[in-house]
Amino acid sequence: MDGLKIMAIGSLKYQLSLWLTVSLITAAAGIAGYTFFNTYQEAIEWQDATLKQVSKLFDAEHKPKPNTIIKTKSEKGMPEILVAIRDMHQTQALTLPFKDVSKQLNDGLYNLTLAENDYRVLISSSLERQQLLVLQKTSERDELAWEMARATLLPFIAVIPLLILIMNLILHSRLKPIQLAAKAVESSYRHNIKPISLEDLPTEITPFVSEINHLIGRLKSSIEEQEIFIANAAHELRSPLTALSLQAECIGDENLPVKELQRVKALRLGIARSRKLLEQLLTLARVQGSHIVEHQTANIEAVLKSVIEDLYPIVDEKNIDLGIEGDLNIDCPLDKLDLYTLFKNLLDNAIRYSPEDGVIDIQISQQSGQTQITVSDSGIGVTPEHHDKLLSPFYRVQDSQNTNIGSGLGLSIVNSIVEKQGGRISFGYTDEVQAKGFKIKVLLT
Repeated sequence: MDGLKIMAIGSLKYQLSLWLTVSLITAAAGIAGYTFFNTYQEAIEWQDATLKQVSKLFDAEHKPKPNTIIKTKSEKGMPEILVAIRDMHQTQALTLPFKDVSKQLNDGLYNLTLAENDYRVLISSSLERQQLLVLQKTSERDELAWEMARATLLPFIAVIPLLILIMNLILHSRLKPIQLAAKAVESSYRHNIKPISLEDLPTEITPFVSEINHLIGRLKSSIEEQEIFIANAAHELRSPLTALSLQAECIGDENLPVKELQRVKALRLGIARSRKLLEQLLTLARVQGSHIVEHQTANIEAVLKSVIEDLYPIVDEKNIDLGIEGDLNIDCPLDKLDLYTLFKNLLDNAIRYSPEDGVIDIQISQQSGQTQITVSDSGIGVTPEHHDKLLSPFYRVQDSQNTNIGSGLGLSIVNSIVEKQGGRISFGYTDEVQAKGFKIKVLLT
């Protein structure tokens, strides 16, 4: 999980999405805040204008009697307005809350506390020494202003998530060509290295991708030169080694002293190992230089039977218990020669690293068009830190209990066949609890 978090944080898509979202929310919050308080202030000013309009309704012809109170009908959500005429000559006082309004105040708008309640008060004097008082409760005014201001926030609350979604969809769409280019590089393997398509890529990264394509071209040329060198070297050494092997076989064993006989045997063994190495090199060159033929299959039962017959003398010599599980009468998406080479190298590797009286199990299964081949042995196993190197040519795990070390090309040949087919290889222990034995899984699609 920590690795996924690090990948997400380091992702360009994640960083762009994060910063654009933060910027959008910050800008929207600023605009929403400005709109909210501006609307609130406008609502207060609108209510003050309403008080002034109400005061104008009471002209000389429509004035109520002095010291009387008129209440306006409050509509839904609108604060109630109280109106009264105070005669400055009469001693009769108005009732609360008008009673607390000071006669010394000039015309205008005031915030006053009357009868323990806050009011917005409009005072307007006439020529007849009368005062028109228009009152409105501050709490009701503020509540209406807050509701009007809050209503302006609803579009922001609804639109911001939609904008974030649209922004991420656009971001995903624009970065998709980069992700496809990354997948193209990831899916490339030794036999199928292709340049990255520049189509639909942003112009800012086109020069970078072009340089990667140049690097891929040089890498492909280097791999081809290496394969040609291995193939040519193996072919050039094949003839002299064959001649040397024939000459060594012609040496008679009957009349040789013991020391010389031991030397001749060592010479023959060395020549046999060299010939084995050459065969493996030639096989590797053939596998790396060939291409998968589509729709070509081979029967696993027939091929595996042929491999076991070829390797049976070694199996019998080490008294190995060889077991096979699964349905063998199935077709595998490989040609017969590649499938034979794959099985032979897998079994040869298992036999080589299995002890005397050891056990080797072969499991075959096929599901949803995928064929899985599992070969496990009872050797000492391979620790996980060596797994990444096992598929490299000439890499061999040192085993103090086993002197019969191979050329280090077997699993490299298997990997070349599997890569070329588009499959996968994984390693593990035969006994995961005791960390013993070596198990290799090959998945062919």
